[in-house]
Amino acid sequence: GCPGIICPDEPRGCGEDSTGRHRYLRRAVGMAKVPRVVEDVRAFFRANPADSLVIFAEHNEVAQAIGRALDDLGVSYGLLTGSVAGRTRDERVRAFRDGTIKVLVATRAAREGITLIRANTALFAEQWWVPAWVEQAEDRIYRLGQIRPVRIIRYVAEETIDDALDELQIAKEQEAAGLMNVESVAVGSGLE
Repeated sequence: GCPGIICPDEPRGCGEDSTGRHRYLRRAVGMAKVPRVVEDVRAFFRANPADSLVIFAEHNEVAQAIGRALDDLGVSYGLLTGSVAGRTRDERVRAFRDGTIKVLVATRAAREGITLIRANTALFAEQWWVPAWVEQAEDRIYRLGQIRPVRIIRYVAEETIDDALDELQIAKEQEAAGLMNVESVAVGSGLE
């Protein structure tokens, strides 16, 4: 169960049926952020008409809603979700890389194994549970061959489940950092 921070009214953690409630709340918060994400996309292309960007979403419904809004704006995009077949996925990635489409809207299905350095900006429309997933997704645009500074924008809806997820992410990142103890040792000095 959750550590109680997501369900403060349940200090011992969440009951079995709260998983569906969390999923519903997270999706609802994601859908509520779609207008802001789309407005930022509009502003981005006003300032950077020749650029491209990647938008990551947790839920297919949120990714699809962003796609519909991009259609309304007349912005070319490709959608990458877990249900997109391999050949179609490859075609959309190729179209993004060659500039045929300006925006790639993706779920976790695109967090690994592809290079998206055409973009140097990534928007995370929703919070993800696992910091490693976020890092893998960020790495899609921050790879060998990227020559521009990379910009990552995460949307956190205040006073919602997002706040709790953000706190959880920070705690996980700090915990992971605490597990590593890196030391430099001069060659030939021994390990006394």
